[in-house]
Amino acid sequence: MSASVPEHQELLDRHEYILGRRAELLEQMQSHREQMKIQRKQQVEESEAARHRNSTLLQTRYWASVEESIPAWEHFLLGKGPHPADCPGQPPRRAKQKPSTAKNQGSYFKCRYIRSKWPVAERVGNVIRCCGNVVCVAAVAQTVPPPPSCEEEKS
Repeated sequence: MSASVPEHQELLDRHEYILGRRAELLEQMQSHREQMKIQRKQQVEESEAARHRNSTLLQTRYWASVEESIPAWEHFLLGKGPHPADCPGQPPRRAKQKPSTAKNQGSYFKCRYIRSKWPVAERVGNVIRCCGNVVCVAAVAQTVPPPPSCEEEKS
């Protein structure tokens, strides 16, 4: 029995050591978890700030490029110049029409109020002028709201 008492005491001491070590490790794990939560929160705040900053910068650059390209697109839509995306080395995207032959080519625009076909007064490139209003050719195939002058002719 005397041999079992020191052995029992040694096991108790070892058990106490293991429990102490376990408590230390649990405390370290909790402090590490708290640090990770704080770090994760900071990363989320930083990424949100960066996303907002990038979004603002992208939007600013986009509108600046739009403002820069307005004259070229206006020139193109009036039928006076090449497509703005065409590079000098590339062939043109579509055949160019002479401005003199572009007018009144017998195109028709159906007015839904008058219910008849009227010859288009003027057609230049992709733009149609009907009753004083400018309408895109692509929009003519769809339902187009009538020009104000067509309502007057209805009555």
